[in-house]
Order: sequence, then structure tokens, then C-alpha cells
Amino acid sequence: MAETTKGFDLSLLEGDYNLSDIPDFTSTDAIELHELKRKLAEATGQARADISNKIGYLQFIQAADYFRDLVLEDGVVTADEAERVKKALQDYARAVRIKTRVDSY
Repeated sequence: MAETTKGFDLSLLEGDYNLSDIPDFTSTDAIELHELKRKLAEATGQARADISNKIGYLQFIQAADYFRDLVLEDGVVTADEAERVKKALQDYARAVRIKTRVDSY
């Protein structure tokens, strides 16, 4: 049975992922993101592409974590928060696709 919260069926938004799949964006991730952005300016060719992919992954994880935390702040997902749930899961799915592409190199 699909999980419902205040009459809202979360399975309509989740697809292959759910909010509990989204990792926390940590201070270590923030430092790594900052360093990667600094390195990007100096990188060329494949190194630049690799760094751009890592930056994209971290930015999508950061956004997904942010929206997940907003939605779960009060412990209840309401129908009004459906768009935030959708955004969090979309950002996480994008991060997974980037990570899969980077890992396949």
C-alpha cells in the first residue's frame, strides 16, 4: 500500500527513489564543492569535464538535501509540500545519473 500523509499519496511522486535515499550534504561536501569550483577555473579538457560532473553531483545532492529537510522539518509531508518532495527527488535522481556517468569512465 502506498504511503499517505494527510490524504496525500507520496507514491505519486517518488518513482524509483524516496526521501530517505537522499544523503545529507555535509560540511565535508561543502568544502569539496568549494575546492572543485576553485580547481574548475584552472582545468582543461577531460579534467574540466570530470570536475564539472562532480560539481553537478554535489550541487544536486545539496539541493535535494535542502528540499528534503524543508519537507520533513515538522515530520509530516502535506499535500502543499508535494512540489518540494518532487523537486528533492528530481534533484536526487539527477545526482544519481551524474554519479553513474562519472563512475563509468
